[in-house]
Amino acid sequence: HELLELSELYSNEFEEMSKCASFPNQNPNPILRVDLNGKIIFRNKKAEELNEIEIDGQVYEIQEYIIKIVDGRKSKTNFEFEASTNGIYYSFIVCPIPNEGYYNIYGSDITDKKKSELRAQENFERLNNFLESTDDAYYIVYKKNKHKNS
Repeated sequence: HELLELSELYSNEFEEMSKCASFPNQNPNPILRVDLNGKIIFRNKKAEELNEIEIDGQVYEIQEYIIKIVDGRKSKTNFEFEASTNGIYYSFIVCPIPNEGYYNIYGSDITDKKKSELRAQENFERLNNFLESTDDAYYIVYKKNKHKNS
């Protein structure tokens, strides 16, 4: 009877551990674990799709970039970077776990936010170019504001 209870206890614990182990793969955002030298030791399914990333107009292989940012890093504080690939923008937070000998890297899809920022920047630049290109712009803005305040 005790053997059966013990077997059931281990079975339940194994099932719970399996659920926990599958948790990163169920995440719709990229999750990576890299050793202290930057070598990828785990990627979830979404992170496996990231072979190349673009940062500030330069394209990197993901492994190459991660080595560049973590190799020899002494800081034990989290840091962030943004990257894009195939029209999808990500914000990544890199979390050092020095006692365990690795970094966890968590990505979040920020595509909608980034596209909104880019549209706002384009609109600002268009308006600015218009205002700088015409003498009438001052009059139009002045006249509209004067009319609003009346």
